[in-house]
Order: sequence, then C-alpha cells, then structure tokens
Amino acid sequence: MRTTLGWAVALVLACGGAEGAEGEETSGDEEAHHDHGHDHGHHHHHDHGEMPPALDAFHDAFASHWHGDRSAEAVCPEVESLKSLSDAAGEEHAEHPDEVSELSAASEAAVAACASGEGWDAAFDRWHDALHGIMHDSPDHE
Repeated sequence: MRTTLGWAVALVLACGGAEGAEGEETSGDEEAHHDHGHDHGHHHHHDHGEMPPALDAFHDAFASHWHGDRSAEAVCPEVESLKSLSDAAGEEHAEHPDEVSELSAASEAAVAACASGEGWDAAFDRWHDALHGIMHDSPDHE
C-alpha cells in the first residue's frame, strides 16, 4: 500500500499537478491547450540549455504568447521577430527537412494572417504544432 501511495505522489509531482511550469496556476487557455491534444506533459517544460539554442529561444518567445495573450492584436506586432526566431530554429534542424518545411510554411501562414487580418487562430495553431514537430526531433528531446 505504501509503495502504491509513493508512486501516486511521484506521478502527481512529475506531472505538475494543477500548476504550470513555474508553479503558477494554469489558465483557462492552457487548459484549452491541453484539451486540443497539445499536452505539454509529453514533451516537458524545457529548461534553458536542454534544447539547441535557436530552438530554445523560439520556444520561449512563442510560449509567452501561447500561454498568454495569443490574439492577433498581441502577436502580430511581433510576428516578424517570431518568424526570424522560427527560421533560426529551422536552420538548426536542417537534418529534418519535412519538419523544417512545415515550420517555415506555418510561420509564413502566420505572417500572411497578420497581413490579411484573416485566419489568425488557425495559423497560430499550425505554427504551434510545427514547433512541436521540430521539438520532438530535437536531439535533446526526451
């Protein structure tokens, strides 16, 4: 019985319980994020240095929007900067051309959505999924 309880406690602590990466409570956006099949538990919240540098920089910049205000009004003023970070992360993973191609296409779609004012949510979700595709191919991904 004690072993089962120990494993249950370890599992809850490993999964972070109801808290986010830094101990903050999860927001409704993050819960929706998980409800759409984008559970961060399967790729962990990465520490600096765990991923290659360009990927880590893009992940951090993108995550601040994904877990915060992801509206076009909030992200579009920074879309070119995010695209540059995304492109650098892609260059870092040239050995995965399919994933790099999708990341590039997704970043272009986000820039186009900002320019047109249409399709932002779908473009942002696609970019997020492409980021995960690159992260899963990262040599340091567990």
